[in-house]
Amino acid sequence: MIAYLDTSALARLYLPEAGRQAVVDMVGREDVTPCSHLVAYAEMSAALGKAERMERISSADLRMAWGQFQSDWKSITRVGVDEALVRRAAGLARQFGLRAYDSVHLAAAERILFAAGGSDFVFMGFDARLNAAADALGMKLLDGRS
Repeated sequence: MIAYLDTSALARLYLPEAGRQAVVDMVGREDVTPCSHLVAYAEMSAALGKAERMERISSADLRMAWGQFQSDWKSITRVGVDEALVRRAAGLARQFGLRAYDSVHLAAAERILFAAGGSDFVFMGFDARLNAAADALGMKLLDGRS
């Protein structure tokens, strides 16, 4: 199975947030290949830094989480940036009223879904608008919607 994780899903591997256990369980399965977009790397740094600034995690927890993310990142299949993907993301942003990076994640997930030929695929995100857009494109969601 292929699991596409947007940054909100990736963050749940390292931060105590609602939905964390579902993400940990899915990514921990031996038959799951986790995927994301390169932009998630920068977004994760921002998310962990914000958690520290908001005192949700300590500086030591931040260093530990960032180190674990660095290690895990090596095993995540990543979609890169190219003009076709950015143009598709622009269209998805307008079509679904998405924020810029959410539309990039959706375009990347769609690319992976098509490349996999529609095989077992799940989109993992925690933004209602983004999930609705993924659902409208026929992606199975972590919560079981298809």
